[in-house]
Amino acid sequence: MGLERFEHTDIQAHLSAFEEAIVGEAFEVRLDLVNVARNFGLLISVDNMAPQGFKVTNVHPEYRLENDSINLKGKRLDALKVETIKILVEATEAGVAYLCPEVVYTDDAGNFKTCRPEALRVTVHAPLSFKFTTDAARMVFDCLVHAFVEDYMKRRLFIDEAGWRSLVQIVKNAGVSFRSVYGNERRRGSAISELERRGFIELRIFLGQRGRGGKITKARIFYGKETIKRYIDAKVAHN
Repeated sequence: MGLERFEHTDIQAHLSAFEEAIVGEAFEVRLDLVNVARNFGLLISVDNMAPQGFKVTNVHPEYRLENDSINLKGKRLDALKVETIKILVEATEAGVAYLCPEVVYTDDAGNFKTCRPEALRVTVHAPLSFKFTTDAARMVFDCLVHAFVEDYMKRRLFIDEAGWRSLVQIVKNAGVSFRSVYGNERRRGSAISELERRGFIELRIFLGQRGRGGKITKARIFYGKETIKRYIDAKVAHN
């Protein structure tokens, strides 16, 4: 009985995607189909690819999207071969959902069969947006987010080292005034003060630096704050 299973087409499916998403932002879903039998099969469709609360926004031109199903046009899948299907899916509402499409195929004898991958749990968050009292605060925020992503993703720095910028660098890179960052002797500039007060950034004094007696103040986005972490993770996922 064990060997008979491999005589006729037997297709197995595996689903992978990010386990967290944001409403309105597309993310990739990958479905790997492998024929573990000795005979070929024909791939007919993938149904329920986008359950309630999701919509398919893009599919490979080789296939055709029909409502929430993907028409695989009877593509042949030979023994021990793998077919990978990648699509872009967009969440339309916040909450927790399960992706579990159904694959329809025919075996070498012409019999219709179905298979399902293990369901994938996706937590969908509402869109993240931040409002600021001044344009300078927003510009500094965007600058430090970009700095963190640049260091962590492209330069491959350790997370504790990523994103730190001196006040001079912030003024230059964000294109804001010295006053909005440095302020005066009694308090920091309005942009830095707002971001620090709201817990969006963290400040640290670094020793052994050139100038100012070997001490220099640097700031970075506060990745430890959950809303900031989700905001940055979403940006990283779509870069």
